[in-house]
Amino acid sequence: MTNNIITVPVSQCTQYQHYVRPFTNEDRLHSLTHALTNKLYVEPAIGFYDNNEFVIISNWDVIHVARQLKIETVSIILGTFTDRERLHYSIFEASNKLSLNWFRKALAVTGAQKGMKLNNTRMAKITPLSRSMISRYNLIEQRLHPTLYSVANAGKLTYDAARLLITLQSTEQSTYLSTYQHNYSAASVKEYIDILRPSHSRDQSNNPPATIQKSNETLRAEETLSETLGHPIELDLNGDQTKGGVMGISFFNKDELMSIIESLQDCSASSLAGSIAIEFKDNNDFLDVTDAFFPKDEF
Repeated sequence: MTNNIITVPVSQCTQYQHYVRPFTNEDRLHSLTHALTNKLYVEPAIGFYDNNEFVIISNWDVIHVARQLKIETVSIILGTFTDRERLHYSIFEASNKLSLNWFRKALAVTGAQKGMKLNNTRMAKITPLSRSMISRYNLIEQRLHPTLYSVANAGKLTYDAARLLITLQSTEQSTYLSTYQHNYSAASVKEYIDILRPSHSRDQSNNPPATIQKSNETLRAEETLSETLGHPIELDLNGDQTKGGVMGISFFNKDELMSIIESLQDCSASSLAGSIAIEFKDNNDFLDVTDAFFPKDEF
């Protein structure tokens, strides 16, 4: 990164498209308004030049306030920045500076990923996040009930609670929302899931009765795996945990299937043994899976 401080027209400044929202708060607006009105020092905005515009990746609120005060020129730090540096300033540093909650940052990350058309692996290379974390952010964005969005935006829903909630169907999330008002914690979600378990068993009453009762350890493992992967997990052990079994992963569309595959490929276990059951609706889904696990260019 190379940079220098220059004076530029405010009218030629534009906000970087992947900037986190909100880009400021009331305290900063008040402080910046006072400083710029009285010609006091403010930390300059940071940006790069592109297509006859100065694209601002940090301290955009300085430009915003300058426009409101009809100030024509401002000093900015102009530089050349990699994609990683642009995202660092506009999402991660800005989030920390404004003390934004985890959900605001997650939405900015997934929004940037879509805009840049990157898969989880490539996105992880230009952010401080792991591929599995980016995958979870995407799952939360895709599967969290719309009403819970406002709760998360307001900082009232913890990350751990959201990870648990997305293992539930939309109607179950809605019921949770109305049942546990103002107590959206991981503990309350776990309590709610425990209440749901008997109904899940009754829903499967048409299936042959299980000959093996699941232990509490197996049920806890299902819950932990579901939370980690962001999808409902069903473990079918062969009577003795030392003899292996089958892990079933539920998904609801092709994007979720591919996300599961990416998460599994990210597993670093050196002695992982077992099998994974995935139900396919048609031949295309099967081909998608085989192509993902066994890329043609490896043969």
